[in-house]
Amino acid sequence: KLEINKQITNYRFDLAAAAIYDFTWNQFCDWYLEFTKINLTSGTKYNLIFILEEMMRVIHPMMPYISAEIWQKLTPLLNDSNNIDHIMVQKYPQLDQNLINPKSEETIAWLKQFIIGIRNIRGEMNISPSKLIPVLVAQGNSTDKQYIEQYKNLLLKLAKLESITWATASIPQSATSLVGELEILVPVAGLIDVTAEAARLSRELDKLHKEQKRASSKLDNPDYVKKAPVAVVDKEKAKLDNINQAISKLEEQLQIFS
Repeated sequence: KLEINKQITNYRFDLAAAAIYDFTWNQFCDWYLEFTKINLTSGTKYNLIFILEEMMRVIHPMMPYISAEIWQKLTPLLNDSNNIDHIMVQKYPQLDQNLINPKSEETIAWLKQFIIGIRNIRGEMNISPSKLIPVLVAQGNSTDKQYIEQYKNLLLKLAKLESITWATASIPQSATSLVGELEILVPVAGLIDVTAEAARLSRELDKLHKEQKRASSKLDNPDYVKKAPVAVVDKEKAKLDNINQAISKLEEQLQIFS
C-alpha cells in the first residue's frame, strides 16, 4: 500500500498499477495462498477474503468493472453491516504503520529464500517439481535452526521435500543454495548431472564476482564514503561481507565437482 499510495500521489499511475500487479501475483497468489493451504483454518479463510476485498478497492480506480463485480461477491462473506452498496463509494485503503511487523516480514523472507533455493536447484538440474527429495542443511545460525524446527512441516510440503536433515558427517556431492549463512544441500547421486551443476556454480560465482566488484568500487571511492550517510556505508560494507562469504562457500562447493 505504501508504494501504491506513493505512486498515485505522484500521478505515476503506471507505477501504481505495476505495484498492484506485483503484490497481487507475486505476493498474494504466489506465496500467501500457498502458505495458507498448509493450515486452512476459518480465521485464515477470513483473512484471505479480507485481503482480497481490500485489493479490489485498491484496484477499482484502474479496473472498475471487474473489481466491482468481485467486490459484490466478497462483501457478504465478511458480514460487515457497515459496507455501502457499491465499491465506488467505499473508502480507499490506507496504510496502517502499526500493522507492520518487521519480525514477521523477516521470517517470511527467510522461508521464501529457502523454498526458492530448492526450486532453483530443481529447475536448473531438471529435477521434477513433484519428486520428493532429501535435503541436508549445514552451517547456519541459531535463527536458521529455530526456523527449520518451527516451520519444517511447511518447508517439506511447499518445497516437496522427503526430509530435512542437519549434516553431521562428511557431505556428499551436492547441489547447493544459500540462505545467508545456511547451506542447503541436495545430494546429487542419482539426481543430477555433475557437469551441469559445476556449470551452474560457475555462473553463480560470475554473478557474485560482478556484485562484489560493484560494491567494492563504491567503498573504494573516498568521495562516496565521505559524503554518504554512515548507515548507507555500513549497509554496503555488510553487503560486501555477505557477498564475500557467499563466494567463498560456492568456491568450496565447486571444488567438489572438479
